[in-house]
Amino acid sequence: MKDKEAIIFSKISKNYTLGEYSSQTFAEEFKSIFKKNQVKIGLNDRDNKENTGKVWALKDISLQINKGEVVGIIGKNGAGKSTLLKLLSRITSPSDGDIYINGRIGALLEVGTGFQPDLTGRENIFLNGAILGMNKAEIDAKLSEIVSFSGVAKYLDTPVKRYSSGMMVRLGFAVAAHLEPEILVIDEVLAVGDQEFQDQCVAKMQNFAKIGKTVLFVSHNMASVKSLCKRGIVLEKGSISFDGTIDEAIQYYLSKQEKTEENGDIASGLGSINTQEVVFRNIVLQGATLQHKNTALYEEDLLIKMHIDAKASGEKIAVELLIHSADNYLLGNTNNVFEKIEFITKKGENFVTCKISNNLLPGNYSMSFAIAQKNGNTLHFLENIISFKIEKMAINNNNPYPFVWINGNIRFNSSWIINKE
Repeated sequence: MKDKEAIIFSKISKNYTLGEYSSQTFAEEFKSIFKKNQVKIGLNDRDNKENTGKVWALKDISLQINKGEVVGIIGKNGAGKSTLLKLLSRITSPSDGDIYINGRIGALLEVGTGFQPDLTGRENIFLNGAILGMNKAEIDAKLSEIVSFSGVAKYLDTPVKRYSSGMMVRLGFAVAAHLEPEILVIDEVLAVGDQEFQDQCVAKMQNFAKIGKTVLFVSHNMASVKSLCKRGIVLEKGSISFDGTIDEAIQYYLSKQEKTEENGDIASGLGSINTQEVVFRNIVLQGATLQHKNTALYEEDLLIKMHIDAKASGEKIAVELLIHSADNYLLGNTNNVFEKIEFITKKGENFVTCKISNNLLPGNYSMSFAIAQKNGNTLHFLENIISFKIEKMAINNNNPYPFVWINGNIRFNSSWIINKE
């Protein structure tokens, strides 16, 4: 391994056994070890219902990350992102291949990873530092900085099993980022924290990048990935499907998103979350006046018609629509709860229409759709399932789009007073 390289993955593969825990005897389990080559292993494809016994979470991954690189790992749920980081963090080992790491790693993966629940926050800080090879004096020197960043000083001597998930993430990131790692590995878990803390973490990672340290960042928030990373790696069904600049990686990822059929039908099983309890069956987006599909003119309202199937009656749900910019930045959302409209399912077909006032500037956009219970549990989520365009042509001839250039995505309603007291 050369000095410039921080991480090398050489033909790495990782497989997992599907199904329940085995009820075999020890002797039967021991025999099965010698039959492992007879077990069929399938690709990590959630839409494939074939039970192969095992699945490749990662398959034949080879990549090199140099010191000082800031890399975004992008992909759908189940693409293998978290498994990649777990291998890198030595939480699990590869089934095949070799991993070379040059430098101390600080990692924040699932909530609570690396913490002993019965130990206090303070004790866990010292435990994590010791695991990283730091002595007590080195950890003491960082303690006040870690506690200040995490904001959990009041609970420092409380067992972490009594922490909320947000508190756990705060302490976990503070420990990972302040115990002098050369490589910082952060998973989607930051989404658990509040917005102020997320901004604080992104600023910390940006400072890491400025001083030449290596950062691997997994997130579904393309705006955060784009602001932080220079290079992007897209994972798909356990394999690398793209490796390039972060802008190219984001565009590639968005181009591969699942879409509705030509008539708006949603394929069965589609969605990064799909409980099959209450699901979208058909979605059509069009301009509310001219009714052009997936196209609206400047200031023409958007009309979205949805066909929703429910297995049972009486479920109180929220139907949410999320609008994204061309680079997948979330611009905003709306749902029936905001408008104080109650939606109680009836068994079978439910038909829903939503009209959105259009303050979008001309350009390309996408829309995601979600169905959730009132307690927040998501039943069906379709990410960027529809792409649509706002044209420069005006729906209102008295108020056409007045400029050649386009600044931003949203036009704000405003009032003006000129030369009057």
